[in-house]
Amino acid sequence: LEFRRVLFRSAEALSVGELKFVNLVAEVTAEASNVEVANASAGFAGGRVSVENITLPDVGAFAIEIANIDMGELAALGKVDGLIVTGTVSGKIPVRLSNGAAQIDQATLTAGGQGLIRYTPKTPGTLGTSAGGALALKALANFHYDSLTLAISGSTAAEMAANIALAGRNPDLYRGYPVALNVNLTGRFADFLVNGFGAARVPDAVLQQIRPAKPAPAKRKGP
Repeated sequence: LEFRRVLFRSAEALSVGELKFVNLVAEVTAEASNVEVANASAGFAGGRVSVENITLPDVGAFAIEIANIDMGELAALGKVDGLIVTGTVSGKIPVRLSNGAAQIDQATLTAGGQGLIRYTPKTPGTLGTSAGGALALKALANFHYDSLTLAISGSTAAEMAANIALAGRNPDLYRGYPVALNVNLTGRFADFLVNGFGAARVPDAVLQQIRPAKPAPAKRKGP
């Protein structure tokens, strides 16, 4: 006979390196050589992270749900040079584990409202070597966003691609006129961790992606 043993149900806090999780809840059970993790969730960076079902050691594919994560706390954890950001983000990160690396398949994260991005790195790296990248840096130096969407794909062991879509305004650019900013970045995950966005490559097409947003049509006045 094989019995299922309960290994874990809850904990007040857990630290993984510099990552701090609180109020952990999960049903972790063991049966034979398998460990099953069901309905796991924890408080993280002012919000909550959750995973529904994982079986170890054959994890396969799973999805990480994040809700109302403080982007300011994420920026501080990442120690990205010159980055200050406010607001929260939520979304789903589909993950597949293969050969010790995580493959992220079209993760989409969306800001929960308005916020501010100030990105003024001491060394812009390759981001400042093209006209498009230099313009993106100028816009992000003081960008008041109304909407923010981040899409990520790729392997943590190879190159990853990220798309940042923003709508808002920089008071110092285009006289504060509303603009749409769409930046495509590619680079190795490890380089992002060490050097921040300056390690990314920005396609020249980004120059065409920063443009004045179309104003909303004026409402007709009644007779």
